[in-house]
Amino acid sequence: MSPDHYVLVAVMMHSQKILLVTADDFGYDCDRNRGILECFQKCAITRASVLVNGIACSEAFALANLHNIPLGKQYYLASLCFDKGFEIVI
Repeated sequence: MSPDHYVLVAVMMHSQKILLVTADDFGYDCDRNRGILECFQKCAITRASVLVNGIACSEAFALANLHNIPLGKQYYLASLCFDKGFEIVI
């Protein structure tokens, strides 16, 4: 996004509310990546959160870079705990 876009958003925040829609689990697998990309291209979402330990994480970062998708990052901690034999109790 260009710096002009951020200025526009800052001005708009004073006059109206902005809805940000984040798609989770970008990078989970290739099918999910394609679905999130399609949603972004159709303006159904405004950003995505990359599952950094997903099997298609590298593809997700490449798609985000190619299509200028704003990203956040997430890590599925439960998979790490289960792989190491830990039990999660809530």
